[in-house]
Amino acid sequence: MIPCLAPVVLAGYAFMFSQGLDNYPLESHTPQVEVMTCQRGIGGYINATPTGLYAGGIQYGFQQYIGPVGVALIPHFGISHTDHEVMALPSYTQFDVGAGVYATYEQMIIGLKLSHWSNGNAIFNWSDSAGRENVGINMAVLQVGWEF
Repeated sequence: MIPCLAPVVLAGYAFMFSQGLDNYPLESHTPQVEVMTCQRGIGGYINATPTGLYAGGIQYGFQQYIGPVGVALIPHFGISHTDHEVMALPSYTQFDVGAGVYATYEQMIIGLKLSHWSNGNAIFNWSDSAGRENVGINMAVLQVGWEF
């Protein structure tokens, strides 16, 4: 399968909530910029915030058009990284998994992306060096953008 290349640039606002850390509540928000290789088929993504949170990986877009209007569901899996210590995250680098739902009109895009950054304990049954189980950040990002 050949990856598609119809670049998408999105700007959004991320709302973050911690998971599994009652002692370290995280209710934060930050702007976010994201670039995807495409909205349909196999592709890649990378995103960043000015607060030092970064992620990138692979995605697969399921997209349906009716005339100039389209809807896409895009699940993703990748790696996330922070450039500083975040108490709600088990390490500087962790897994990033989630999905986005996008509506398009011609080349304009609006969407909601949900991501979970964590150590993956729920799948791999391990804990981090501090003995914490599956901890991480859940993120909801409202996005607008353009497909080139």
